Amino acid sequence: MARYAITLALSFMLAPLAAAAGDILRIANPGHPASLDPHRITGVWENRIVGDMLMGLTTEGPGGEVTGGAAESWDVSADGLRYEFRLRKHLWSDGTPVTAEDFVYSFRRMMSGETTSPYAQFFWVIENGQSVTSGDAPPEALGVEALAADRRIITGRVLGSGERPAWGLVPPGTADYPAPAHPEWHDQEMDERRERAQGLMREAGFGPRAPLRVHLRYPLSENERRVAIALQSMWRGIFIAAELDRAETAIHYSALQQGDFDLGLASWLAVYDDAQTFTLLLQTESGPNNLGNYSHPEYDRLADAASREADSAARARLLSEAETLAMREQALIPLYHHSARNLVSPRVIGWQDNMLDVNRSRYLGLAEAQD
Repeated sequence: MARYAITLALSFMLAPLAAAAGDILRIANPGHPASLDPHRITGVWENRIVGDMLMGLTTEGPGGEVTGGAAESWDVSADGLRYEFRLRKHLWSDGTPVTAEDFVYSFRRMMSGETTSPYAQFFWVIENGQSVTSGDAPPEALGVEALAADRRIITGRVLGSGERPAWGLVPPGTADYPAPAHPEWHDQEMDERRERAQGLMREAGFGPRAPLRVHLRYPLSENERRVAIALQSMWRGIFIAAELDRAETAIHYSALQQGDFDLGLASWLAVYDDAQTFTLLLQTESGPNNLGNYSHPEYDRLADAASREADSAARARLLSEAETLAMREQALIPLYHHSARNLVSPRVIGWQDNMLDVNRSRYLGLAEAQD
């Protein structure tokens, strides 16, 4: 307590004076910052800058009292061992939504021994905190987790770049194809789905103290890392303890094609605008592209019949039946449909947005620059 009181006294003594000139507020600072990394700063003069740049789950009110920051509210369990924060809706300076996964990442980075945060010890009260800092446990073991996430949260907040939630295999808008398939429960509230999943897991012998332990593989990509963390948190709520395994992209997909995985993130981009470029992935004869080794005689029959059908409407119905069957059986877990993001100069002529995101250079040109 004495140390805490002295720290407060020093901060009050060093409080800078602010001067306003026009619409510019100038604030004096008692020193030059050695760092602006929030996990490495040590001085009041650094904290005064970083505190205006970033905001924690809680922050200081005008009178120095603790008040909500990034979190709008929080609850503490009866035994005082679990704190649950609810984030308010707000954005990073670049317009990206702030998510619970951002705070999971931040806590893990701060507590990691590789970061060497001078104040990590203050957070050793968090489960496995000291073990993570000392290197005896991986950062993923830290007792900090994101709230349960669903497809809409993954697309809207974890990624936030125009991706759309996926309930089926074939993306909406695919040429000559009806509405994509989706499971019967796709429009149920997340709480209902979670409760049902918990019941099924308990029937299978799993629970909070005896979770199903699996490995989730994902490639070396920031987006996939964020998605993997979100899934890890979501599954924890239904008694699944997922250990995350990251690998360079080529190594990752090689492991998937060899069947060396429990769960794995994978993407597929169409090479032509047709539903079959997706449904083909689940046919028995598709070999290494059928990553989950899914095989169903009826699915194969429908897909083969579609290949021989000349009428486009009849062909689409057969492929839709096959997709509906695969989604009912959960042959895979669709998460989201990608979106194309291209930075195109106004001078470029001939560019057309399209489902395949393909614009060959032979069709493009440059208009004359305007003075």
